[in-house]
Amino acid sequence: MTPIALRIQLSLDAERQRMRNEWFFKWHFIGRDGPVEIDGFDGRKIRYGGIKFEGTPRHVYWGTLKRYLKMKNGETFDRLEAEVKGYPEPQIQSAINETKTIMETFARGLIGDAIDKDRVLRGDGINFPPPDRGQGERLTILHEIESRAQALTELCARPQSRSWLKKTENFLREYKQIVALLLVLVGAIGTGAYQIAKVSGRRLSDRELGRLRNPSHGLPASMTGFAALNPSYKTGRQIPAGRRSPD
Repeated sequence: MTPIALRIQLSLDAERQRMRNEWFFKWHFIGRDGPVEIDGFDGRKIRYGGIKFEGTPRHVYWGTLKRYLKMKNGETFDRLEAEVKGYPEPQIQSAINETKTIMETFARGLIGDAIDKDRVLRGDGINFPPPDRGQGERLTILHEIESRAQALTELCARPQSRSWLKKTENFLREYKQIVALLLVLVGAIGTGAYQIAKVSGRRLSDRELGRLRNPSHGLPASMTGFAALNPSYKTGRQIPAGRRSPD
C-alpha cells in the first residue's frame, strides 16, 4: 500500500470511530427535555429535544448522513490529489485505486452503522423493528466515489502523456553543446562526401544531393551516404576522374 493510502485509511478508521462515539450517540438524547446539538455538516447545528425519532427527525438523520458522506468523499480525494503530485508516475494510479477501495469500505461501514443506530432509535429499549436497509441503499455514494477516482486518474494522466516530450526538452537543454557539436560533425561529413564526389568526377543523383542538403538524418545515414558516394570505399580501388564505377 502506498504511504498516502495508508494515511488515509488510518484517518478514516479514526473518523468512523469518532462518528460512532459522538455523532450517532447524540441521537439517543433527542427525547429528553433539554435540546441536544448535533453537527449538520453544513455549518449549522441540529437542535432537538423532547421528541421521538420519527418523521422529520428521522428524515434529517438520513439526509445529514448523505451530506456528510459526500463531504468526506470530496475531502479525501482533495487530499489525495494534493499529495499524489509528488509520487513517481507508476505509483500514482496505485494510490488512486487504493484510496477508492478505502473510501468505499468506509462508506459501507458507516452506512451499516447508520442502519444499526436507526433500528435502535426506532425501538423502545426492549423491542426493536427490523433494520431498514432501503435507507442504506439510498445513502450509498459509490457512484460519486467512482466518478471522483476516474476524474483524478484522467487529471494525472494528461501530464504523464507528455512526460517524454518534457524529458527530451530537458535533455536538449542540458546537453545543448554536445547536440550542437554532433550537428556540426554531421554537416562536416556531408561536406566531405560532396568534395569526394567532385574529385572523383561523379555526377550526384537527386537522392544523394538530398542526403547532403539535409544532414539532420543523423550520423549513421550520413556515413552510409559517404560510402555510396565513394566507390573506392567499398571496393578498395581508385576510380579515375571522369570514369564511372563498373557497378
